Amino acid sequence: MKTNLMLILAVPLLAGMAFGQDCQRGSCCQKEQPSENPMPMKHSMSKSDHEAHAMVALPTIQCGICESTIESALSKSPGILSFDVDVEGKIAHINYDSELTSQAKIELAISMIGYQANKLLADAEAYAGLPNCCKVSG
Repeated sequence: MKTNLMLILAVPLLAGMAFGQDCQRGSCCQKEQPSENPMPMKHSMSKSDHEAHAMVALPTIQCGICESTIESALSKSPGILSFDVDVEGKIAHINYDSELTSQAKIELAISMIGYQANKLLADAEAYAGLPNCCKVSG
């Protein structure tokens, strides 16, 4: 009886793990849902006396792979103090050291990996190299 109860509880859990990870676009998977806090900084590096904030619209971001790619680029960019990339809202909130970088440089870094950043279009060659699920359809 105890084994049957364990199976009844385990099957839906395993099914959710097996099938719940697939995203609607195919091979891409969405990352965790955003928290209730309107602007939590998921990634924080350090503090600066010259801290500035940029909100960067990401109209071409599609999925969790896009989010991870942008987060990876931001984490390697000099002067970035913290950031939060929101796939659903198609926006990034970025705190940076204004003595080391600027909003224009941040937008360029995002563009150079294949994504539109505010009005700066994605680098065409980088965009072509993105996985299909990261490309805007239509």
